[in-house]
Order: sequence, then C-alpha cells, then structure tokens
Amino acid sequence: MIELNQEEELFLERLVDVYQNGGTVEEFIEHRLNGELRHPVENPTEGGYVVLVSPCYDYDPQYDVERSICDSLVDKGMLVRREDGWYGNLTHGGRNYFKEKERHAREVEEERAYSRRQAAKALAASAALSVFLNLDKVARMLSQLAAWLSSVAPGT
Repeated sequence: MIELNQEEELFLERLVDVYQNGGTVEEFIEHRLNGELRHPVENPTEGGYVVLVSPCYDYDPQYDVERSICDSLVDKGMLVRREDGWYGNLTHGGRNYFKEKERHAREVEEERAYSRRQAAKALAASAALSVFLNLDKVARMLSQLAAWLSSVAPGT
C-alpha cells in the first residue's frame, strides 16, 4: 500500500470529499491554485503610460506547497496529470485510498490478534506437555504441598 504523509492525506481527503459530493476535482484544483492562491498584480507604468505586458500575478506561499502536494499525488498514482501538464481527476487509487487504508489496518489488527491467539495456544500446549512429561514430579510436589498444609493446619 502506498503511504502518504499527513499533508498529502489532508489534501487528498479534500479532493475525495469534492469527488464524493459530485464536484470536479480538476475544477477544484484549478480554482484553488489559480483562483484563491493567485492574485493579479497591476501592470507597471512608465511615464504615466501603462505598459502592456502579459498579466502578472502574485502567489500566496501556500501555492507552492499545494502545487508540490499535487505533484506528489500524481507521482504516487492518486491523481491524473492531463496532457497539458495540469492536474486531472482522481485515479481509482486516489478515490479509494482511505477505504484501502482502513481495510489494511483492519487486516493488520486481525493478523496480530491471530498471532496472539496462536501464542496463547502454544503456551498452553507447552505447559500441558511440561506437566505431562513431569507428572511424577508434579505428583510429588502436590503430595509435599498436602503434607505441608496438614502440618500447618492439623485437624482440618
């Protein structure tokens, strides 16, 4: 199973929520990166005239973080990269990551519980075998215990 760090999981959780609520993941990412985290900057002026250049933008510091997270999700197979280089929809693995993570945790816990049961059975079998193999010593010990109890509390 692919492991994601906490930031990746939180972002993927938002994307899965968008997907499950009928939204488009592509549009969410586009709006988030190029809408909320990017702000237009006024064109510079020279001598009172506006110099027409391509639009300038100021990016929120979170832009680079979220863009990096999207790239990482693409690299880990959770998110599709479109032909134009932008981010596409969630992959099957991205849509089902949290279900798979929960299933994997359940399987690990079941394996641990099974191992604990097997260890308890082995311990009980070992103890029973030890008693059986040392039955004469156990009988002698029980008789000594009975004699000691009789001497400590005579007449009972």
